[in-house]
Amino acid sequence: METASLDFGSPATSGSAVTVYSDAAVYSAVFGAITLLLLLASATSWWSLRRAGSFGPSWSLSQTSASLRALAALAMISMGLAQLTGGIDAYVQTQIAAEGTHAYFQYISNERLLGMSHAHLFGFFVSFGVQGLLLTGTQLSERTKTVAICFALWAGIADVGSWWGIRNFDPRFEWLSMVCGSTTGVFVLLSTGAVFKAVFGRGAPR
Repeated sequence: METASLDFGSPATSGSAVTVYSDAAVYSAVFGAITLLLLLASATSWWSLRRAGSFGPSWSLSQTSASLRALAALAMISMGLAQLTGGIDAYVQTQIAAEGTHAYFQYISNERLLGMSHAHLFGFFVSFGVQGLLLTGTQLSERTKTVAICFALWAGIADVGSWWGIRNFDPRFEWLSMVCGSTTGVFVLLSTGAVFKAVFGRGAPR
């Protein structure tokens, strides 16, 4: 008797029909989601700064021990490489293995997308959270650090939400994903530069 093998690596097909929405509904939903992202990030930044007791850094990465500075530098390098390989994998999966982003998400069932959402939400929190924590020890202004952290973490959540929009609503939700990717990309560059300056700059002890 021949036993069928189970392939857990391949995305599951859904076979569901896609509802076609009017352009007005799609544009309203997409730009509404982008606006909501900006409002949530701005409101969180404003609330955090308003509740702050002072604008002085609570700790300085440049004045910590050599071991912690080494940890900070290597953590930024590791997370940067993880995000780079993740971006390459996303491009390969959506543009090479599949005929575009919409086709890729249509090939994935909602059940599998739920698992992907769980994993990526946790991964975004850990990655951007650690980078944000290290960013708080740099010499950037408190406003810059607060805004950067709030926008990056909200963008990670919205990016996952855009996948559900692409899968179940309209391919143009990819615009939201592009906004989120650009936001987190700027955050990664900003935090990496600031952390490296604090670790290797003139103010760092030797």
